[in-house]
Amino acid sequence: MTQDATPRIANHDLAHLDAARAAAALLVLVHHVRNLLFVDYDSIRGFRNPLLSAAYAMTSFGREAVMIFFVLSGFLIATTILSSVASGRWSFRSYALRRLTRLWVVLLPALLLTVILDRSAIAWLPGGHLYTHAPIGESVLAFSAAQNDAPAVLIGNIAFLQEILVPPFGSNSPLWSLAYEFWYYVAFPLLLFAVTGPGGWLRRALLAALGVAVLVFAGRTIALYFCIWMLGAAVAFAYKSWGSTLRAPVWLVPLGLVTLLAVLALARYVRPEFLRDLAIGVAFTVFLLGVRFRPVGRSIPAYGIAAAWLAGAAYTVYLVHFPLLLFARAWFQSSGRMQPSLINEAYGLVVLLGVLGIALVFAQLSERRTDTVRAWIERRLGR
Repeated sequence: MTQDATPRIANHDLAHLDAARAAAALLVLVHHVRNLLFVDYDSIRGFRNPLLSAAYAMTSFGREAVMIFFVLSGFLIATTILSSVASGRWSFRSYALRRLTRLWVVLLPALLLTVILDRSAIAWLPGGHLYTHAPIGESVLAFSAAQNDAPAVLIGNIAFLQEILVPPFGSNSPLWSLAYEFWYYVAFPLLLFAVTGPGGWLRRALLAALGVAVLVFAGRTIALYFCIWMLGAAVAFAYKSWGSTLRAPVWLVPLGLVTLLAVLALARYVRPEFLRDLAIGVAFTVFLLGVRFRPVGRSIPAYGIAAAWLAGAAYTVYLVHFPLLLFARAWFQSSGRMQPSLINEAYGLVVLLGVLGIALVFAQLSERRTDTVRAWIERRLGR
């Protein structure tokens, strides 16, 4: 979700990865549009036709999309680190600067947007009660945005302590996954160089202890999901070791997609939740292996350009969509969620496109300027 999209990867590979990032962000957005604006499937009145059932099924993969983000993040971060080490450009200082600018350039404006929207809705909109009292039976709003709007919570979210010491800030509940990724960014290079880095046993033991301490501090759940993030890193290691000699069969990418679709279809029947999420991660890893080890083929320029442009806003879409959606609901739909109908579905589509449009504009002012901000900081630091 927050990873850089510019490690040294062949263009035809990167286009597929960009498309996957963009698709995952859209899946999260669509999932929350349906969950916030429309009644649950069991609450539909009247006849549930197969088309309606399929629409509800296809808009229920928000959490699964986050697992795809985790695998992609592990792959791209590991690829970037391995590339930096191989070229002699690696340093913890440079790595920290890149990660923090990548995160904060979007996070800080997104938090400001959340403050403005939440407080405006509570003060002036007919659905202001949605921020103070969670509606019964709406799991996606099972928290009080008003209670989560406090200075300590804001500072905790800036420091990536949500789900560790504080809740996600205000109405922006999707911020939960950002803390996972940040602490993976910290723990991974520590553990990596404890195993593969230079220096004696004392240095390696210290790095390993620090890496383990980071995961212990982050908590059992975040540490457990590090396994899913590491699936992507494992693909990067595999390509570093065997990428010059091995090529995946042409059927591996379709197999990965079919496996992923099968797991998505059966995920609701898998318990506990971590096993379901792990199955999603493994299925997407099969696809990722097929993409990374695929034979060199001719790329499609238009596809690559479109995928890269959309992927360049995926992090922003993820960070700003929920406060925008809840604000829209508080403004136009304060009495409750809608029953599916052609008119209501058209309204939902308008909201979805409106939120997506605002997020893309927001990305132009934040995410797409990350390199500019980073360069400015580097100059200020005298590099």
